Amino acid sequence: MKNFIKYFPAVLLIAFSISCTREIDSEKSNGRHSREGVINFSLGTPDTKTAYGEQAGDKSWPVKWVAGDAIRIFCNEADDSGPKDAVYSVNPSNYAAQNPSATTLATPADPLLWNGNGGQHNFYAVYPSSGVSVNSSGKATFPLVTNQVCTISSDAENGLYTAAPDMSNAYMVATTATSYNSSVSLNFNPIMTTLDITVKGPSGSNMSAITLTGVSVVSTVNNSEEARAGQFAYNIGSGQMVETGVSGTTTLTTFASVVDNRGGTAKNYIDLDNGESVKLTVFLPPCAINATYSAQIHLHAQANNGTDAIQNFVTLGTEGKVVAASSKRAVILPEIGSYSNANNWITPLDDDIYVSQLSIPGTHDAATSSITVIGRTQDYTIADQLTIGIRAFDLRPTIEGKVESVIPYVYKYYMDEIYHGILGTGVSFESAINTIADYLDANPREFAIIITRYESDRWLVGAPDEATYIQTMQTFLANNSRYQSHKVEFKPDLTIGEMRGKILIISRNNLGPNSTIGTAYTGWNHSNTSRNYHAISGSGGTGRIYVQDMYSPGEYGDSNDNNGYLSRKVELVKDMLDLAATFKAENGTQNYWMINHCAGYTHINNYANNAKTVSQEAYNYIVGNDKAVGPAGIVMMDFAGIRTISYFPVSGNFNINYSVYGDLLPQAVIDNNYKFHLARKTTR
Repeated sequence: MKNFIKYFPAVLLIAFSISCTREIDSEKSNGRHSREGVINFSLGTPDTKTAYGEQAGDKSWPVKWVAGDAIRIFCNEADDSGPKDAVYSVNPSNYAAQNPSATTLATPADPLLWNGNGGQHNFYAVYPSSGVSVNSSGKATFPLVTNQVCTISSDAENGLYTAAPDMSNAYMVATTATSYNSSVSLNFNPIMTTLDITVKGPSGSNMSAITLTGVSVVSTVNNSEEARAGQFAYNIGSGQMVETGVSGTTTLTTFASVVDNRGGTAKNYIDLDNGESVKLTVFLPPCAINATYSAQIHLHAQANNGTDAIQNFVTLGTEGKVVAASSKRAVILPEIGSYSNANNWITPLDDDIYVSQLSIPGTHDAATSSITVIGRTQDYTIADQLTIGIRAFDLRPTIEGKVESVIPYVYKYYMDEIYHGILGTGVSFESAINTIADYLDANPREFAIIITRYESDRWLVGAPDEATYIQTMQTFLANNSRYQSHKVEFKPDLTIGEMRGKILIISRNNLGPNSTIGTAYTGWNHSNTSRNYHAISGSGGTGRIYVQDMYSPGEYGDSNDNNGYLSRKVELVKDMLDLAATFKAENGTQNYWMINHCAGYTHINNYANNAKTVSQEAYNYIVGNDKAVGPAGIVMMDFAGIRTISYFPVSGNFNINYSVYGDLLPQAVIDNNYKFHLARKTTR
């Protein structure tokens, strides 16, 4: 007992020390580290920030931090008891743009720790904090952000609107190496090649305003493994891009959409009148734009008069228009002096992109602009539809028989007029082919898709059977020189390069996989309201096609329930858009095809009433944030090209105005092609 009492203080001290050591170790393992080993960070020079400020002296295009900006810091030499990377944020409590040394980064719950063995620590920091990986040598891999948003929040100054970009696309890096120090200062550098693009409105006094949805930049980049995977690699230490893998070049599309948020109601477009302009900022990967790696800036806009399209573009990379890597350049697009150019949105895209990857605006019953009664679904002719960017056309030809001779008696069928149900359009199938072929001759880097169906409804009784129609159509296509010079044989993995200047016919009647006529056949012939797919076959192989075509309350199941039908129709359209978006992954689905009908009718002013709801909802879904970025397929619609239609087919005295989004929906579908990296045949 005396010995125990004698040694009790020592035993107690040892026990207390062990207890404290275990508690500290436990705190480390739970993220509650001793402050002694925590690495503290502060910001460096004030021109390395994340929101654009005013120009000052020779500091061109300065940017500044915003309190709360998140930064990820990597350190392979950090103590093993803590993480090797952690997210820090600009400390709101002591942020001071004019005194950066006083601006510290808030320490996270699980911070980087000094290594107890001492020695040099190499720090690599990146902004933004998410989606980026960095290895021990400082190679950072960033996702390519090809879908960017510029927001207008205030009225124009001297006719110029300035749109604020999403600064999370303005990637920045910092690096430093030091042994133990009270605080590590990080000096960030913006790395993105950045374009400030000014779009000018119309210059002619008698020209209507334009509706601008955004600009796209089509860049020629190194065909690296990173680019093909939708990302880019950057060496933080050397300050240069890292490009590995395949030789040669590929193209990258980056779309900057404009959101007009004035008044608190966001619109995904802005109307520019005479003398007005807007400045949009686009962030590109940190590589130079020069003669080898050029870039084209394209305007995405429609004239408000509807029938005209705008295809203004500027090419960078030539002498006097070279842009250094990681620099910023102002670009002013020329004033719009005329609307004579067509919306040739396929022209800039890469030859190797699969056609099935595209988002293609199409018109339901495309030839009906001449119909003045209930069956009219379009106000524009096929020629005008081509001009505004429509590339898929629903055409329903009929056949007509006539006596060739009496003795011997010969009765022969010919391709005849295009019908919508029992209503003739006055447009022959041959003239429609010629119109499209003429356009492609003048614009050889575009293509067109025709979707045909035998319109036997023309005859209330006594219609020639389908076999007669098929034989007549086969004979016509085999002998029509204009079609033969523009035909393409279907295969599921058709590319843009193989389709340029060509016409693909997708038939809803079995014309057969015939190389002479080159058509594709799908088993879809009437209404289709599920995700079930059909085979699509041609002489080049058989693929898969999904179709949504619920076209009336009767197909919904209650011919008297217009509201129930419209609600269900919108659900189906969105569901198919969601499904199509999944086809962007290179997992065997990139050559699945899709036809998604916004078109349909109700029993109240039929097609206009349907478009008022369905086309508007489809537009909002495509440009909104709820839909995943990816292909949209072939989107068929009514009244393409016009915002509002005055419609009452029975009489012109009681017209009702319907907002049918016929100008905005096609452009939204077109714009969708520039928002993500489309799968290419060479990447498989």
